[in-house]
Amino acid sequence: MREYLPLLFVGAVVGVFSLIFLLAWWWDRHRKTVPDFDRHIPDGEIIRRLAKYALPYKKEFLLVLVIMLASIAYDLASPLIVGRIEELIKNRFEPSALLRWVALYAGILIVSMVCTYFQAIILQKTGQKILSALRENLFTHIYLRIPRKNFATYSVQFSSISAKTHEHQQKFLQFLRHLAAIPWSLHEYHSF
Repeated sequence: MREYLPLLFVGAVVGVFSLIFLLAWWWDRHRKTVPDFDRHIPDGEIIRRLAKYALPYKKEFLLVLVIMLASIAYDLASPLIVGRIEELIKNRFEPSALLRWVALYAGILIVSMVCTYFQAIILQKTGQKILSALRENLFTHIYLRIPRKNFATYSVQFSSISAKTHEHQQKFLQFLRHLAAIPWSLHEYHSF
């Protein structure tokens, strides 16, 4: 039972924080007095509208998924290779066999690092392209919908629009990172 105590402790800490966040959400779910809470569109509609921007880049997302699978394969193979190296050192010490296993481990580690790098680069570039299209459509919409005389008489705060778009860009990139981390989380959950 003692070997399970660290796992139980970590589970208890995660459970307490989850309960705190769940209670905070429940307490605050009906309050609409939050600053800048002007959204009346359901989440499904927002996802449908944003999917229109992401669909042209489905090849990039598929490539990231394949790269992520290679990275997860390293995470699965790494403990097995290290265990094999430990057995090799304990039972029969053969330098040539040890060198082969260490070289295999180093090669897989390098491949995993390269995969992680390209995954981040592809997600960043794709996210930037999506948000560039989103900004372009937003400014086109504003320019075509608002009469030209209003630009001269009223101060249209394009910097605030740009700041809001940048804020949404950061949220979207964070969403993509969390979306990319889901298989990793599932892998970590099943590795226990």
